Amino acid sequence: MNFKLPLYLGISFVSLAMLAYEAALTRIFSIALWYHFAFMVVSIAMLGIAASLIS
Repeated sequence: MNFKLPLYLGISFVSLAMLAYEAALTRIFSIALWYHFAFMVVSIAMLGIAASLIS
């Protein structure tokens, strides 16, 4: 059980980093560009999550 702890921590940190990156891109696109690009970031992220669950 102790050997899986670093793996779970690594997965948690990578997931947190991806969510922070998505939130940052959403903010940048909604401020700097047109507002609909922010929704494009969210939809691409959801597409990637769905594609990873299928394969």
